[in-house]
Amino acid sequence: MNIFKKINNVKSFLIDSKHIYFVNIIDKSLFKIDFALNQIDSFKEFNSYEIVDYYDFIINYSLLFVNKEKFQKNIEILNNFNLTLVNTINEQEILVKKIDDEAKKVHYLKINLKSKKETEIKNISFPKIVQKGNVICSDTTFLSSHNIENGQELWRLDLNTVLNNTGVTIYEGKILAVNNNIIVSIHDTDFKKYSTICIDIITGEIVHRTQDILFKLYQNEDIIYQISPTKIKQFNPSNFEISYMDLEEFTTNHDLKLSNKVAFFHENHIYISAEKENSNVNSFWLIVNLQTGKVVYSSELLIDPKKVSTENNRAFVSEIQANDKIVAIKSSQTLFIFEKEETILQ
Repeated sequence: MNIFKKINNVKSFLIDSKHIYFVNIIDKSLFKIDFALNQIDSFKEFNSYEIVDYYDFIINYSLLFVNKEKFQKNIEILNNFNLTLVNTINEQEILVKKIDDEAKKVHYLKINLKSKKETEIKNISFPKIVQKGNVICSDTTFLSSHNIENGQELWRLDLNTVLNNTGVTIYEGKILAVNNNIIVSIHDTDFKKYSTICIDIITGEIVHRTQDILFKLYQNEDIIYQISPTKIKQFNPSNFEISYMDLEEFTTNHDLKLSNKVAFFHENHIYISAEKENSNVNSFWLIVNLQTGKVVYSSELLIDPKKVSTENNRAFVSEIQANDKIVAIKSSQTLFIFEKEETILQ
């Protein structure tokens, strides 16, 4: 693949079917790259390092909404610096946190973006995701489910009781949801006890536990993935079956080990990173066909592509995103954008 652009001072980015949006680390401005027109537009008022993809908008955690196509602030929706985004609920509703400095209280609100109606959800703390009309809360040591309309607690699970130990937490605090199941990977303080558990979102009952797929997990549609040095594991929470994509022949032939630090899904492919067996830098990136389990493309990301691959010239792959036309890879504060070759993914 050929490099389309190389952009420095990038803090965060996201990609849709037509554009790349990124935040400049120096002044927190938002930029949009239009590939068809080969032009870059800027939105100076963004004032945030983080960006969220929300249907027709790019938003920040201070709830500034920027229309993707017009690339201008949508004042009619919301812009309130007293509120902080927690999560999106659907196309019309978001969950936000409001801090009352005078009363020293935190309130959680469900806001309808069309009617501007604010509904406080009481009796909740540490809300993380909304699934099936329930707010799932956690401080990583417990899980609880609450009715989104009135905050009523439906169930609570102390994770210490699951492993019969103290100091049990959710790995990286990551909570996944597939249909009626909540999936978390948990461990004790020294990682001597661990398990991935599936919890029925309605009852709070643990319906499955396994040690065959653990820790850093990724979700694509209804399947959960784990990347190990030579395999990609696939877990189906609907029937609790685990399957494998064995890439040992490829990794052995190329002297590589797969990294679990990066995963991105587009169409029928997963984009991951890898590193040389004798290296500590995951400078390689791979595209794997999810249907065949075969590597269809691999390349090494180098700081200076004109120089040979050495430990000092290897670029650390920290994030990958892709669409039909391009692949964008972030390394430190640099964004590398590659044009896809049409024959690669056919």
